Amino acid sequence: TEEPAQSSSPGDCRSETQDRGHRNFSTANMVHWLWSLYAPIEDAEVDRAVVAYHEAARQYMETGHEVSRSVVTRLPTSVRNEEIEVVHHLGDEEHHGSEFDIPEDSYGAATLAIIKETMEFQVVGHYQTILKCGFALTLLCVNLLLQFGILGFIHSNVVEPAVHKVQLEFKNYRAEVFDEDGNFLPERWEAYNRKQGLCQISITSGWSQYVVLFVWITAMLAEFRTTYYMARSIRRMPRVRSAALMLVITNEKTSIVALTSAARLMLYLFVCAPKFIISCNLLFLGCQWLSAACTCEDLVLNSVALEFVLTIDEMLYSAFMPPIYRRAVADINFFVCSGRSKHCDGDHDMKVWSSYIWSVAYFCGAIAFLVVYSTFLQNVYPHNISDLRGRCAPHLGRSEAPLCRGFAGLGAKSSSCYPFGSKSG
Repeated sequence: TEEPAQSSSPGDCRSETQDRGHRNFSTANMVHWLWSLYAPIEDAEVDRAVVAYHEAARQYMETGHEVSRSVVTRLPTSVRNEEIEVVHHLGDEEHHGSEFDIPEDSYGAATLAIIKETMEFQVVGHYQTILKCGFALTLLCVNLLLQFGILGFIHSNVVEPAVHKVQLEFKNYRAEVFDEDGNFLPERWEAYNRKQGLCQISITSGWSQYVVLFVWITAMLAEFRTTYYMARSIRRMPRVRSAALMLVITNEKTSIVALTSAARLMLYLFVCAPKFIISCNLLFLGCQWLSAACTCEDLVLNSVALEFVLTIDEMLYSAFMPPIYRRAVADINFFVCSGRSKHCDGDHDMKVWSSYIWSVAYFCGAIAFLVVYSTFLQNVYPHNISDLRGRCAPHLGRSEAPLCRGFAGLGAKSSSCYPFGSKSG
């Protein structure tokens, strides 16, 4: 039996047209979808629900009341850039939805400038908004120049020389220890004078490298999740013609409830796309640099050194952005209204299951990328060097074994470990 269609209520911020678009997305309408990100709205039905919600909030505030905000699922203060459930109260009327805080960095400042300052300039026309918007976008440009410039520097002057050094070690090993038919020559291996460095590389390319690579992939996964949540929030925002309809001010936060086509396109181009491109480049460069580590010390230090590229946007934001603007960035977020009048226990259980499923998917994705990189994408050293590890084990056991064993307080003699010198007659 076919269920009757539900009528949209004034509290429902998502229209039927948008819901149908989520259900029937296919390759055939992909071009139309891409154009719809920027194309002007020609049908007033698209933003009717948003206009009704914003108009109700405006009328409620004009009576001297504030739109109150309450959090349904409160997260610890240490958890950032995650969605939470909130309710906007307009008297007896409730508007349920999910909320996503924009990141407090140069990208978040640019998001605030694109949405809030653009709206204020169109509505009020105050030239102070040009200063705010220009400063935030300039800081974003400086951040992008630094991040892309440092990535290029790391690729040309750090990663490629390190990869060349490792590949040269294996090239000399194959040329000097094997004959032309690929047969191993034990006598040449015993006389090979570069085995110490080669054996160090063989140790770092084992399970320890996989552990550090997994940690690095996990660190980058957090960046991808932030970018994904940002892009999803932008995608779920209803479209409106007027910039004045994009924001609703509550007693605690300023909520972004809709976007114009121009604001949506600018957010995709200047916020989401650069973050995604930088994260992809840094992920692959980091994996290559870690694979080219010559010693275990390099393996650990390289993994720590790479992360500073991710913090450039936060450093610029903390150092140069005025405190008043940083407070404004902290107080603004995306609010995606679900339009439900009450909270259902079944919905809560479904969201709990969904969150755990996504967490398992992220973990499996990190493992899958590690396997794919190690099997197909890694080009630093030969894929199978298990025979080299077997030959290096006796050598490293002799050359790197501790000089002294046991404990001095339990009778171990240090004179045999640290002799004072030979006696002269």
